[in-house]
Amino acid sequence: DVDGLLAHVNSTGYYDNWMTRMLANVHPSRDVTDDDFRTARMILENKFLLGASDHMPETVRRMSIYFGWQERTRGCEHEGVQRNKVRLPP
Repeated sequence: DVDGLLAHVNSTGYYDNWMTRMLANVHPSRDVTDDDFRTARMILENKFLLGASDHMPETVRRMSIYFGWQERTRGCEHEGVQRNKVRLPP
């Protein structure tokens, strides 16, 4: 409900730009700046590798390229993904 949302936003427990605050380590007592946003964006661009579990073959292919993984046995990557041997934790 809208009143509940407004009450939450106006409470002391609500922080704007919470993801930016977490990534850039911005203390809740100060406002988020453009520099904080740039820092958070740089962290996301350079420190995270994302994949989608519902597109696991493509995710594994991209991770293989990124990390320089090489198959020891031809086809084992495809077989592992297709037989659900490669899983992400819940």
